[in-house]
Amino acid sequence: AADFKQFIPNKPHHAELGKRMEQRIKGAFVYEPKPGLYEDVAVFDFRSLYPSIIVSHNISIETLNCDCCKEKEKVPLESKEIWFCRKKQGFFSTVLEEIITRRMRVKEIMKTADKKKKIFLDARQESLKVLSNAFYGYLGFFAARWYSKDCARSVTAYGRYYIHKVIDAAKGKGFTVLYSDTDSIFLHLEKQSEKEALKLCEEINATLPGMMELEYEGTYMRALFVSIKMSEAGAKKKYAMIDKDRHITIKGFETVRRNVSQIAKTTQEKVIRIMLEENAPKKAFEYVKKVIADLKEKKMDIDDLAIPTQLTKPIESYESVGPHVAAAKRLKAKGAEIYPGMIIRYVVTAGREKIRDRAKLPEEVKQGDYDADYYINNQVLPAVEKIMEVFGYTPEELAGEKKQSKLGADF
Repeated sequence: AADFKQFIPNKPHHAELGKRMEQRIKGAFVYEPKPGLYEDVAVFDFRSLYPSIIVSHNISIETLNCDCCKEKEKVPLESKEIWFCRKKQGFFSTVLEEIITRRMRVKEIMKTADKKKKIFLDARQESLKVLSNAFYGYLGFFAARWYSKDCARSVTAYGRYYIHKVIDAAKGKGFTVLYSDTDSIFLHLEKQSEKEALKLCEEINATLPGMMELEYEGTYMRALFVSIKMSEAGAKKKYAMIDKDRHITIKGFETVRRNVSQIAKTTQEKVIRIMLEENAPKKAFEYVKKVIADLKEKKMDIDDLAIPTQLTKPIESYESVGPHVAAAKRLKAKGAEIYPGMIIRYVVTAGREKIRDRAKLPEEVKQGDYDADYYINNQVLPAVEKIMEVFGYTPEELAGEKKQSKLGADF
């Protein structure tokens, strides 16, 4: 700050904090996906979208609405006229440009580094990434010294503008847009080739300012999108893809969450793999039926049924006792040290009492002494029902309560 002759702003007082906390900043644009399984999907994303916007458009508090550049480029906002100086480089944009440039240099060195050095360099570039991404959040953080609602909302406004620009360009070239969220776009290569998608990327990059760049992430053999709960609308940040090397990428599904049982994770991951690798709904359906049958016949290992849940505070502070808290109390009674942040594993056993009263430590549960219906209805089915719904199967059919759907039978 001293190098830029910038005075460090005072901390905001309570009245100012309250005013800032009431302000809302419009976020990123999301192009809702249509649930389904798609083949040949090209994925592109902006490299460091918000940081590169701050640098490329010189977004900084002291460059906001300068006297010298009013007639030049305006931020794409409807509610207010905002612009940033094009003549004098700002404090935030200058510092951020240096951070981004350093990260780019580190990533370049990584390409020829040995394995040991690459681990160190990767940690370094990741820390620089976190630091650069924090600039936008800091501008919009109510307790920040350098808080600026106008700067923060200008960043997201430009973000929406550029992702719309990419979507419009893709549609103009005949591509089908499957999904877009904040800084990424998924294109269905139906009639177009991967080469044409790359050409589109080059054409878009030729129009982008400063450090902004749209990068090609890859083309995937298949991509799976599902709907949100209790709706037919496509779920955000929840999809699975398989690339040409058969590597599977999963976002937002239970397989990447910690607080579900291993049987739910394994079942979901297997169903996803069957669909992405083989596009075989009937096979996936039969697999789920087999898992449910094994649960009913009490064939499951107790360890696969344990549900890990984190304690967020001391157990004495919980007003309502959930199953993980009840299990934690049982563990404490055995002499174990219990603390916030600790992961508690419990199994829901058979019986008619409340779930918390049936939550036991895995080592306390005998083989077969678990509540099969609980695991079917609260663990396995929720993990796969939205996936199988894409192919025409209902939860009732998966549980064996109704005749198989016609759509599923046709595959």
